[in-house]
Amino acid sequence: MSVENAESLFQDLRNRKVPGLLSHQADMLRAYHQLPLDERDVALQLPTGSGKTLVGLLIAEWNRLKHGRRVAFLCPTRQLAHQVVEQATNKYGIEAKVFTGPQRDFTPAARSAYLGGECVAVTTYNGLFNTNPFFDNAEVAVFDDAHAAENYVAGTWSLRVLRRRDEGFFNALLGLLQPILSPNDLLRFSSTEEDPIHRTWVEKIPFQRIAPLETSLMALIDEHATSDEHKHHWKLLRSGLHSSCLYVGVDSILLRPLIPPTWTHAPFASIKQRIYMSATLGEGGELERLWGVESIKRLPAPAGWDKQGIGRRLFLFPELSLEELDAREVAYNLVKQVPRATILVTDDAAEEGVGEEVREKTGYEVFSANEIEESKKPFVNRDRAVAVMAARYDGIDFSEDECRLLILWGQPRGLNLQERFLSSRMAATLLLEDRVLTRIVQGAGRCTRTPTDYAAVVVLGYDLTRLLQQDEIRRLLHPELQAELEFGIYQSKNVTGSEEFRGYLADLLARSPDWQSADGAIVSLRETRQRETRPALPKLREAVKHEVRFQKEFWNRRFEEALDAARQVLTSLNGPEVAGYRAFWNYLAASVAYQAAQRGNVPMRQVSVEHYRKAAQALPSVSWLVELSRPSMEAPAAVEEEDALLARLITGLEASLEALGTANARKIEAQFKSVAEGLGRAEAAPFESALESLGRLLGYESERPAAEEAAPDVLWRLGQDFGIVFEAHTDVKDPSQPIGANKVRQAKSHPDWVAAHGRLREGVRAIAVLVSPCTSIKAGAQPHAEGVDYWHREQLRGWATQALATLRELWLAFPQAGDLEWRAKAQQSFVDKGLTPAALVALLERSPLAGLPLAGAGKDE
Repeated sequence: MSVENAESLFQDLRNRKVPGLLSHQADMLRAYHQLPLDERDVALQLPTGSGKTLVGLLIAEWNRLKHGRRVAFLCPTRQLAHQVVEQATNKYGIEAKVFTGPQRDFTPAARSAYLGGECVAVTTYNGLFNTNPFFDNAEVAVFDDAHAAENYVAGTWSLRVLRRRDEGFFNALLGLLQPILSPNDLLRFSSTEEDPIHRTWVEKIPFQRIAPLETSLMALIDEHATSDEHKHHWKLLRSGLHSSCLYVGVDSILLRPLIPPTWTHAPFASIKQRIYMSATLGEGGELERLWGVESIKRLPAPAGWDKQGIGRRLFLFPELSLEELDAREVAYNLVKQVPRATILVTDDAAEEGVGEEVREKTGYEVFSANEIEESKKPFVNRDRAVAVMAARYDGIDFSEDECRLLILWGQPRGLNLQERFLSSRMAATLLLEDRVLTRIVQGAGRCTRTPTDYAAVVVLGYDLTRLLQQDEIRRLLHPELQAELEFGIYQSKNVTGSEEFRGYLADLLARSPDWQSADGAIVSLRETRQRETRPALPKLREAVKHEVRFQKEFWNRRFEEALDAARQVLTSLNGPEVAGYRAFWNYLAASVAYQAAQRGNVPMRQVSVEHYRKAAQALPSVSWLVELSRPSMEAPAAVEEEDALLARLITGLEASLEALGTANARKIEAQFKSVAEGLGRAEAAPFESALESLGRLLGYESERPAAEEAAPDVLWRLGQDFGIVFEAHTDVKDPSQPIGANKVRQAKSHPDWVAAHGRLREGVRAIAVLVSPCTSIKAGAQPHAEGVDYWHREQLRGWATQALATLRELWLAFPQAGDLEWRAKAQQSFVDKGLTPAALVALLERSPLAGLPLAGAGKDE
């Protein structure tokens, strides 16, 4: 058998059922053989359905036969591992054996074959990334679907504590962190509200505040990490606790390094050559970040694949024409047109909720990813079945008639707390954009696996719909996908009901003349499209080698060396496109400088403060950054406090717009209309509801406290640093009547209620406001009116009208969460229109309640 190269090896595989290599497969093999034999990390880019499995297997087999190396071929899932072995043995004539499940189940013959270099071992990522892997001496490893590393590789060094599953562990951690978390943040854990802003909240505990608790934290985790999952992850994390990020959300707590320390895992670090195969390698160094590798040599996709894709997809966007609930009904009606459908959602909670709704609406049997990970047969052999899978944008594929309908539900952003923090708090949108688009590309291809395959892809969720509507986003994608998306968007606009969408799907399934015409239109569109890249991505690519070095030095407690690496990252990250991520790295530089100072390098203390200041200047809405940027005895300036409040308000506005949705104008206009109409009502309930909604739209934490003694009708807050409490005196029959003492006393007592219930920190008093159409006050009420401001209802309505108009302008310009340019524009708009917290206070203080004209001294009502 010829082993001169992998291409000649293929010619001598006599048991293969494939007549020959495709030209692009041969081109990729030739490009691989141009590399030095000792090239440590190599990435191969081949589109889905282009035969990359055969390329990877040939490289693996050539290394085994030519150099006598032990070779492992790794897949994300057990089902794919079994599929690869089946293809290797029955289709390509390559000797391969599968190794999945517990080591005790590996047969002696299979063990001996791998260890003796007599076969290619095919296993899962988990077969390598665990505390006691069988594959601890592989010399060559081929990683299929390498972009899937986040769940399997980074997950190895991630301790995830779920509130519902791990209640005792979660509560113990929360108790330890209680002195660090603000009272406002602690309130979130006792709240029962289902506000999406509340549920997606995330905070990072700064390294500087964890350091004094490190011994206690380690002891607590030692005591509570008793499950097999927790013990496995904690064993690998424990020695690097000081360099691991701690994120807290309402439903979970996550402890993990920023970048997985794969260099500490000998079974991975000792591999002589690591080959990463993926349909999308990314342009900004994401592959290196996911694998904890400083540099990976990339072999780009062969010529020709820059235009043509694999298979054909009909994209449908119901939310471009219909309200959210109607769009979901459309999706369920489409499910009932096919024997099987696949729904990809973003998280476990969505998987559970959507699964229940699918059963109710369609009567179909629902399968989870775990139920079909070992084998697809239970699903593909069943009619009236739906696979609902959380965050499984790769690893489980369906070809041809196995599944013709795919539903992408929600934007795959913030799939873990670290991602969510970087996106929402650090404004690192460019960093995550590459990762999000990779997931979308991979997810959209789950049901089109061959050149002649076809499927419909339904897009649900305002965030994903909005993202794919943006032409500048689509231009970052493959021309074929650009054309498919553009055609789908055009077809989905102005659709009046479910029947039109059902007709589109019927045409696709029947391959009707109308569909043939549509396919031709997509091809024509494709020929006019080019793929673009973000100009700033090379900056991220340049920074990544220093990011990995930073994590290595931080992990090994070489803090000065880690600071040097962080500064190298900062040198690479220049320009407004990466300002948020640069701020994050200033924070990391400050953190390691602080730890160096704690170990006796005193000058590092000032270095730490300087980096904190740079971070806080870019992200003033992150209160702990602002606090850490000041020497301990330095009081914040008034202007600084005002800027921080405005920045926090704009961050809240951003979250409000994101939660409300930006794809369907009618939805937000309905919200604006509801607010405007409610503020015009005299009855208490609709007015107070509208006032609460207005506060939330503007970016405040807005609530209507429970009906109890002295509780305000509505409270607008910015964390624990600013609050306005409203007493609504609108339900009056005769506005010419004066305001009585009872109502004034109620308004005056509200700040005391706020303080007693811990809504604001000590020393911050809420501003009391009474809203009323009445224009005078009883003489007996005046002595109680000191410290209470007055807002005439019509003046409030006028202010709200201007506020809503400003919000409409900002909504139209809103790209996505974490865009620093949009935040700056929003801040300036709020300043110009007098909508800042400081401007609102100044407006209210111009109308003290005690300054209203006095009416008679008659009896109060």
